[in-house]
Amino acid sequence: MSRRRTAGVPPGQVGEVCMRGLNVMSRYLGNDDATGEAFRGGWFHSQDPGFRVEANGRDFFTLTGRVKNIAEVAGETVSLDEMDRALRALPQVRDAACVALPERFIALDRIPRTPAGKVLRPELRTVLQHREAQAIGPA
Repeated sequence: MSRRRTAGVPPGQVGEVCMRGLNVMSRYLGNDDATGEAFRGGWFHSQDPGFRVEANGRDFFTLTGRVKNIAEVAGETVSLDEMDRALRALPQVRDAACVALPERFIALDRIPRTPAGKVLRPELRTVLQHREAQAIGPA
């Protein structure tokens, strides 16, 4: 794990999960720029924040979100995954998913998800932008 391109972090502290080994892909096919960005210092940078737990002489990792799932809110950098979890923890909220749009909340009947339950943020953004365009009307 690394914390902003530095050395490893102590157990329990959040950092970016990085890996290397024979089981890790070697490149992005036909995308040298993405490969160069992802493989720095001999490690694959997953863009997944997480933390390490030591137990029974082994290391276990818990992923806590995605580096790219962030937004600026009132001048603060906020994890969209953390916002999702915080909203879903409220008893009056049935489900929640966040994307970066100008300052507003929009209620939907259904949040687009994969069969495994992962939020499809690009599809959610498209649904919200389409709904916003309908509310504004033709130019």
